[in-house]
Amino acid sequence: DDDLGGPDYQMCNEETFFNACEECVCTDCGPLAEACGKSEGCMALTSCGMQTGCIGVTCIEACSDVMSEYGGAVGKPADMATKLSGCLIQKCFAECSSGIGSDPFNPEDREGGEGN
Repeated sequence: DDDLGGPDYQMCNEETFFNACEECVCTDCGPLAEACGKSEGCMALTSCGMQTGCIGVTCIEACSDVMSEYGGAVGKPADMATKLSGCLIQKCFAECSSGIGSDPFNPEDREGGEGN
């Protein structure tokens, strides 16, 4: 399965959050964030989306190289990333919009300094 075997991102299992975005994502989009954290492709696509500032279908062009590597626009990682993105926009936009241009899966890019 193309969505297993990636690094397991444990943001939502930490006891403290680095910022309001992480807290909102884990509280309001937790199952989607945890599923994405177990998929190397979803993590790569979500990171690309945050770094480029693309949303939804605009990521097809902005992240085409990453998307091609993980099954294209109709692959499972893209579907997972799209669902997580939708939740972020709907429920956590105010808390997370300042993170556009950074990589949410890189502890050094997370607000508040380096990760655990």
